[in-house]
Amino acid sequence: MNSQLKILFFIERELHIPFLEPIYDYFNENFDFDLAFITIPYIKSSEDKPGRGINDKELKRLKEKAKFIYNSSEFKPDLTYVADVSFSLKDCGKIINVGHGLISKGGFYVDSPIVRRENLADLICVPGTWHKEVLEKNVFVPIVATGFIKSDKLFGPKAISRNEYCQKYNIPQKNSIILYAPTFNKELSSIPIIEDKIAQLANNNTTILIKLHSVTDAKYVEMYKKLANFHQNIIFVDEIDVSPSLIAADILISDVSSVLVEFMLLNKPVIVFNNPNISQYSHYNPDDIEYQVREACYVVNNFEELYYAVKKAMIFPEEFSARRKFYSYILCYGKDGKSVERAAHAGLELLNYNFASKENIEISVVFQDDENNTNDNINNIIDIFNKYTETNIEIILLSNKHYENEFIKILPKNSNIGDIINNSAGEFIFFDDFNLNFPSNYLRTLIYYFKWYPNTFAVECLTEKDNYKDITRDYFPQINENDLEEIQFNFRYFIAQDIRISQLNSFPAIFKKDNLNNYVNAKNFNELIKAINNSPHNDKFRKAIDVFAYKNQIELNNYSKEELIQLIEKNSWNLEARLKLYSLQKDNLSAKHQEVFQSNTKKLTSIIILAKDQFEYTKECIDSIYQFTPEPFELVLIDNGSRDNIPNYFAELKRTKNNVKVVTNIENVGFPKGVNQGLREAVGDYVLIGNNDTIVTPGWLKRMQEVIESNPKIGLVGPMSNNISGLQLIENLEYSTLQEMLQIAENLKRNYAGQTIEFPRLAFFCTLIKREVIDKIGGLDEIFSPGNYEDDDFCMRSQIAGYKALILKDVFIHHYRSRSFVDDGNDAYRERLQKNRSIFAKKWGGTPEEIWLEGKKIMPPELYINYK
Repeated sequence: MNSQLKILFFIERELHIPFLEPIYDYFNENFDFDLAFITIPYIKSSEDKPGRGINDKELKRLKEKAKFIYNSSEFKPDLTYVADVSFSLKDCGKIINVGHGLISKGGFYVDSPIVRRENLADLICVPGTWHKEVLEKNVFVPIVATGFIKSDKLFGPKAISRNEYCQKYNIPQKNSIILYAPTFNKELSSIPIIEDKIAQLANNNTTILIKLHSVTDAKYVEMYKKLANFHQNIIFVDEIDVSPSLIAADILISDVSSVLVEFMLLNKPVIVFNNPNISQYSHYNPDDIEYQVREACYVVNNFEELYYAVKKAMIFPEEFSARRKFYSYILCYGKDGKSVERAAHAGLELLNYNFASKENIEISVVFQDDENNTNDNINNIIDIFNKYTETNIEIILLSNKHYENEFIKILPKNSNIGDIINNSAGEFIFFDDFNLNFPSNYLRTLIYYFKWYPNTFAVECLTEKDNYKDITRDYFPQINENDLEEIQFNFRYFIAQDIRISQLNSFPAIFKKDNLNNYVNAKNFNELIKAINNSPHNDKFRKAIDVFAYKNQIELNNYSKEELIQLIEKNSWNLEARLKLYSLQKDNLSAKHQEVFQSNTKKLTSIIILAKDQFEYTKECIDSIYQFTPEPFELVLIDNGSRDNIPNYFAELKRTKNNVKVVTNIENVGFPKGVNQGLREAVGDYVLIGNNDTIVTPGWLKRMQEVIESNPKIGLVGPMSNNISGLQLIENLEYSTLQEMLQIAENLKRNYAGQTIEFPRLAFFCTLIKREVIDKIGGLDEIFSPGNYEDDDFCMRSQIAGYKALILKDVFIHHYRSRSFVDDGNDAYRERLQKNRSIFAKKWGGTPEEIWLEGKKIMPPELYINYK
């Protein structure tokens, strides 16, 4: 990772600090990155609206430990972490949203248009899988369940103890501690009803902690501070982070605050107070998460009920325990103290996330060729879309010229709509214009409308032909209506807001391809528009206000290279400016495009990995694959009935990577059947069958591919290892760290460069197989389920089919060794080995040793094993 990576933390409100500061601390302790905070001017909370910014005391504390900046455009971060959606973020790189707590009072974890604004982020880290399932109905950027950020202070090594807390506040250790932590909204908060009655619960044996939301109205803050000063058994907790108070408390009293679920994670009694005006709250919905979890709480409607609920909870703290555990499980992924670490690494992964896959095309972008275009320009367009388009696209160019570029489909300039449809791979077709300036991620944004409104026929962009000036005057009077770039940026406020239109006007516009099948005879786009407008679709056209496209108003030829870079970095999609810049950088084009073309012509390897639990081993394996495999590959992951974090982890990989396929089995179907499932999904020129308890090393796949392609008779190759049977074992290797292992691998690569061992048997812990071998002999024989000797059987069949197997002495792979089998018990593992050894001998007329080492004659059955 580049040590100059810049990461910004945007604190819009004080309540965001406990979400963002731990991630800052993690990066600061583990990486040499350039880190900084940014905030906005402080506004104190009032009865009418919550405050913003950071108070002077907290600002001073943070400035003593970290760098603060005042202009994100000058800092130019690669990543910016936020704890709530913010429309004001500009020039902030990729945006990662990590906030909102475990529940959000109907404003976030809901199936409602209100959450569609979250698509402005590039990645959302949520506490648990339930949150993710709810958001995915309206939000289509990557969503990863990383765990609840603040839970690390409840479960991790940094968690404060109850004893430490009591000492800090001089609370007798024997006392029961009740935490009163209400929310601030006047329709939801218990404060207006309870007020100072909370003091009636305090006595010499009971201490009351009062921890208010950071945006609580100032008059209530003063009221409770005075109450604490007057009563020796009431403590006003003037800390932003509630986590230490949660650990200390025995009972929580709250209302519709996220804190009630945070406390539930600790499996301690929660009392929820209903504000009688709760149904008047604008986002109130009793089906939302915050109300469903109430079945694990005492729910009260007045102070008398509250008083008796406290007494009951003290006597029977285990009541509702099972329900609390259930909700705790589905609302917080991985209560292991590593939520911060997962959120941090999810951000780093985002920088490597390649949206512009050439597979599973979503959008076919159609351009009319410009007579001034050159072959270099066309190559540049490929590079631009690969870098700056965050959806899977193909480019179709209508042209009568010849361009040497295999990645653009060229159709004759007079192609009709039917020709375009027949030659497009995308689910959608977008008619684009070289001369228009689009906002960032505009293609991704446009297809959201088809997901939100499935009956949509077409979506137009807002252009200068529309009433954008009227919209600007109404909503952004401070913006100069001639400043099109600023208008374009601020129109992001209208995300998920569109205008129903009865007639399509002109391009740019996007269509669902299937909707165009009735218009194949239209000669061009203009004829298409006329034909559609004469058809009954007027309730299915939308104009996306949040995608404003305008013509360039400047003469780019007058710009220097540096000025063009500044223009492009203003967060606009300015294709014309990018093309001009590339034309000024021709010295860099040749190598750049050669690299692009080479990477797209290399053969694909399908890596099949099975996992039955063993999350830590599996993650370590997959991390090593992504770290040490620059060659094109796809991951085919088989979840064999896992009960740990594997299902969530595989789902995250599929969501956040463009080269992952996942097969989920409710129960463990065994290794042979699981691999065969993977073979059905694999599309690679090679198939790599690997164990989930391995760690690959630098250059591993490249070397295996070189050897397997060196001779048409070579069908399988495998590496050496520290823990494996047969000739692939290197004995007496000593290493205790990953770095030591990698050094040994490097030494072996150097000392045994080019050396191989030809032997018919390879252990399938990490074996590369040519696709033609699988086509000829099929998959693994499932009579060896749940596993062992299926690899011997496959090697036997490939040998009979005429293929050689080679062991590469200069490739080393670390192997923990059959973790899933061993974890079932050594006796069971030995029993399976013996049983499958007998099955092999019965099938082939001898054991592998008898056949391959002693020359025993075999009785070959059918070679092909059907896996489809």
